[in-house]
Amino acid sequence: MVRKLSISIGDELDAALMLATVERHESKSKVVDTLLREHAVIQRYIELVRAEPMKGPLLGSTMVRSLSKKSGRRLHGQPGRRVVTTAH
Repeated sequence: MVRKLSISIGDELDAALMLATVERHESKSKVVDTLLREHAVIQRYIELVRAEPMKGPLLGSTMVRSLSKKSGRRLHGQPGRRVVTTAH
């Protein structure tokens, strides 16, 4: 299944992404998908997702709650908890 996603990126990253689309002769979506899948951290998360198929909303997943506890970050939608954002 493919999901539509809207993100904001800086000018420098957008220009680099445009160069990659021209060089690869692929859409931005395809380039982003390919590059994310090639990233070691994303590969690890994909393995976790495959090990525990989602049942219902992502936030209900025991895997996501476990990762949240390990990282010390709060997730959007967790009752009674504040939202923590990280600066880039």
